[in-house]
Amino acid sequence: MPKLSAGNLRAVVVRILRAARAPEHVATVVARYVVDADLCGYPSHGVNTIPTYVEEVSNGRIVPDAEPEISQTGAGFLKAEGRKAFGHYAIDWLIPKLVAQLDAQAVCLATVRNIGHVGRLGGYVETLSEQGCVALMTAGYALDPYESVVAPVGTAVRRLGTNPMAVAVPTTRVPVVFDTSTAAATVFGVIKAARDQRTMPAGVLIDAQGSVTDNPEDFFAGGSILPFGGHKGFGLSLATCLLGALSGDCAPQADKFGGVALLAIKIDAFMPEADYRRGADDFLSNLRSTPSLRNSTVRIPGDRAHAERERHYSEGVDVSEETWSLLMKCMNDLGVSAGTSEAVEDFM
Repeated sequence: MPKLSAGNLRAVVVRILRAARAPEHVATVVARYVVDADLCGYPSHGVNTIPTYVEEVSNGRIVPDAEPEISQTGAGFLKAEGRKAFGHYAIDWLIPKLVAQLDAQAVCLATVRNIGHVGRLGGYVETLSEQGCVALMTAGYALDPYESVVAPVGTAVRRLGTNPMAVAVPTTRVPVVFDTSTAAATVFGVIKAARDQRTMPAGVLIDAQGSVTDNPEDFFAGGSILPFGGHKGFGLSLATCLLGALSGDCAPQADKFGGVALLAIKIDAFMPEADYRRGADDFLSNLRSTPSLRNSTVRIPGDRAHAERERHYSEGVDVSEETWSLLMKCMNDLGVSAGTSEAVEDFM
């Protein structure tokens, strides 16, 4: 299993995306976010996604050199048109514009439509927390035949995306970052299970007839991912769609409904930021010290990702043989290198 430093893994991604016609500044941003997902222990949203993104460039779902634009703005809100840009780049482009709005008001909601997969939401809300904000982000889609992979409770028909949501809160130390899909699994997780010839956990998938299955191949034969927690996950998934539809993707009888929404709340508008951070730390310290069961500990959302990031920066990132092979195939197909062995020597 190859092990690469964060810098070398970013270089692999940049080289592939540049060959796929992404400008340097776009490729660098996408590489930063996908590698950070690997660093934080979320390989389903890491470099494993790059072959799919390259395919989406080739079929026109992503326009590699597209630049988003602000379509509407006002007191406390921004609307952006993504123009099929890489999702990571579009959100990174939007964040500073959202923060700038907070100079004039305490709360700002930004929405964006028509962009590629945005990856791990936790990275974006964590960035906003570093700017002294409490942040909420949703990426909710429905009806789109490409995005819809989740069956609502009570049917075996795909109607919803995996529709993640994330919240981040700053402290004086590690920020709280809660990041979850409203689906019981990610698409990339199912793809990886199929590649590795592994079964899925119970209660995650149904086949085309609506029967629960643990075979990832049933998903590709017309099955669906289930919402997590039954009707609770279904309800949260609907909420992400309805919030994201403020982006404008909600026309009657449209084949797509939803979008990305990013809410930032400026702490200093409500109380001194330093007091809030200290108060949050005291509260979290109290939770961490709560007597635990069976030698376990109370783990705050964001703690594991922070520890994994520190460890992987020090030790390097393990890339599965399957993912590495697919990345090398992308490089070869795009004419980046003369062969796999040469590509490995460039980055190992």
